[in-house]
Amino acid sequence: MGEDIVVSRRAVVRSLGLASLAGAGVGADTARLFYIPLKNRQKSQGSLRFAFGMFVQESNTFCPETSPLERFQHGTLALGEAITPMARRSGWYIGGIARAAEKLGIQLYPTVAAAASPYGVVERSAYEYITGQLYDRLESAGKLDGIVFSFHGAMVSETTMDPEGEIISRMRSIVGPHVPITCTFDFHCKVSQRMIENADAFFYNNENPHVDSFDRGIEATEVCFRIARGELAPVMVVKKPGMLPPTVKVRPPASGPLVDIFKRAFEMERDPRVVNINIGPGFPWCDVPDAGTNVVLVVHRDRQLAEDLAGELAERLWRVRHEFIPSLVPYQEAVGRAIRAEHGPVVLVDVADNPGGGTTQDSNWILRELYSQNVRDAAVAVIHQPEVVRRCIDAGVGTDVVLDLGCPHRTIGEPIHMAARVKTISDGVYSRSSPPGEDGYGNLGRAAVIEKDGIEIVVTERTHPTNFPEIFHRHGIDPAKKKVLVIKTLQIYSEPYFRSVARQFIDVDAPGQASPNLKHFAWKNIPRPMYPIDDA
Repeated sequence: MGEDIVVSRRAVVRSLGLASLAGAGVGADTARLFYIPLKNRQKSQGSLRFAFGMFVQESNTFCPETSPLERFQHGTLALGEAITPMARRSGWYIGGIARAAEKLGIQLYPTVAAAASPYGVVERSAYEYITGQLYDRLESAGKLDGIVFSFHGAMVSETTMDPEGEIISRMRSIVGPHVPITCTFDFHCKVSQRMIENADAFFYNNENPHVDSFDRGIEATEVCFRIARGELAPVMVVKKPGMLPPTVKVRPPASGPLVDIFKRAFEMERDPRVVNINIGPGFPWCDVPDAGTNVVLVVHRDRQLAEDLAGELAERLWRVRHEFIPSLVPYQEAVGRAIRAEHGPVVLVDVADNPGGGTTQDSNWILRELYSQNVRDAAVAVIHQPEVVRRCIDAGVGTDVVLDLGCPHRTIGEPIHMAARVKTISDGVYSRSSPPGEDGYGNLGRAAVIEKDGIEIVVTERTHPTNFPEIFHRHGIDPAKKKVLVIKTLQIYSEPYFRSVARQFIDVDAPGQASPNLKHFAWKNIPRPMYPIDDA
């Protein structure tokens, strides 16, 4: 590589003036090698012009509702120049793009920035509005030297099961064959051959939780810069080992079956021909032809090298496929264990109703079992049921109301017909301040707490992961004083926040739209056989 030097990802961050990120998603144990031409660093102040933006949504095709434009308006929806100041403040992929562009002297042309929380497939009108805005801006952009764009990668719309492939293909048709396109993805993404054929390089998260998103934005911009200057000729290939595992145990770099596989990938990246290695376990509740675990290799020129390395990693994934299957406790037994525990709180984690998996977050299976086993000292957060919130607001605090609570779609169960007392009503905005460095606000929409027979239930207008004990505090519930807490999330996301409160965590096996028991779903579109849905 002539004048090339070899440095760690931490050094890449620092070379772009981003030393504050050291240790935030770029830990030494997962630092992979990255090749930066020294001569380019010396003349990086160019006049290149890149389009950038994002379209992010994770679609659960088993969710009975769709995602309208309103969900993006509640999340992120910005057009044109409104994106730039937002990106400069962001700690997400798009923030990394903005920071790297600033340091490399790249002029950014903003297109669209749209992001919504996981839910059902994107409605036709929402998808066509956002993509229409994107295409209009690209077509009127004038000369572009590159595109850096952020996706989640597990989106499905009412119009297509491969939105990312369609969008990237349309980008390519607009800018032509010679303008580089690099993209960032959540590592729970799906990937199609159409995506591979129309883009130049992909950059997935390497960590879960995804604390390295900003870094991936930096890398995608850096590589697009090098391609645009003619210093890199990427070849990208994908391999799929025929598996779609649940995500409960997928938490690199801390633990789980991906840890050793990522270590091997980082060793492979010591080869100066290797630009980037992506390992995506996939999104398990996405019934589309391109679903499944995937390995995407980006190398300089050498297609055979990419094929060989991707094949090795896919084989390694297949060999450890059984290690992805979590040990869950049936909901009846989980409630019994909580009752018998000497000390509380015992946190029952309803992983099958985790809104991060795109559920409607209205399952009542564990709540029903609490009543069945006569639990009288518990709190549940949350059940998402806007019509119940409206009923409570109309009735007022201190009033008794008769409700049908939970499972309103009757796809996974039946509502609980109950009389309960309205204890509190709020705007649903709460402050989260733990652990250090995670200050911020969450918004549940309007919310009400109802109480029946010693169990307090937070009911909300919006879906929202219950990772934070502040959700209970905001609504007059002290979680530390309850024997049993029920939360809708994954333990890997909630444990850091509840650790100071909980005596015990139990991952619960209950029916739900994000159940890790994937054999329970009626699959129609995925390739078969697919482990663990099929015995292989």
